[in-house]
Amino acid sequence: MDDYVCIGRIGKAHGYKGELGILYFTESEGFNDIEAFFIAENGKPLPYFIESIRNTTDGKNFIKFQGLDSKEAAQSICGQQIYIPVALMHIKESSDSYGYLQGYMAYDQVFGKIGKIENILEMPGHEIAQIIRNTKEILLPVAMETIKCVDNTRKVVLFKLAEGLIESYMEND
Repeated sequence: MDDYVCIGRIGKAHGYKGELGILYFTESEGFNDIEAFFIAENGKPLPYFIESIRNTTDGKNFIKFQGLDSKEAAQSICGQQIYIPVALMHIKESSDSYGYLQGYMAYDQVFGKIGKIENILEMPGHEIAQIIRNTKEILLPVAMETIKCVDNTRKVVLFKLAEGLIESYMEND
């Protein structure tokens, strides 16, 4: 699933025809044009083809997948995270910022909990998350390639970092 990015989570079944609530972890703009979302099954991406997406005026989002035509069928994937290929993510404009991640809790998919993001530092060409852990400063690259998943509800960021990066900060701990 390295070539996929988590964009949200499937919520509860809505109605009796297989429609599901969906919680996007990122801006949902542009997802209405995607053919399929992917769900991890045994570590491999399994496509779920989209029949329709509905966005309400009060900010709720609903999705109907092909082949899930009843509430019972839809409930089989409730709570699952949804992914799209990284190649389909819109490239962020240079004026956009990851500054909204300040205050979020950072995790690495291998190392686990890293700590709270204290600041987002703007560097030429990219941004850096600054984390203070046990009085040590940890600097993490913030980019589409290093962020695996963002949960805006829980204020959590899951990073996929280069092997040994976090451990190099912990050597003299």
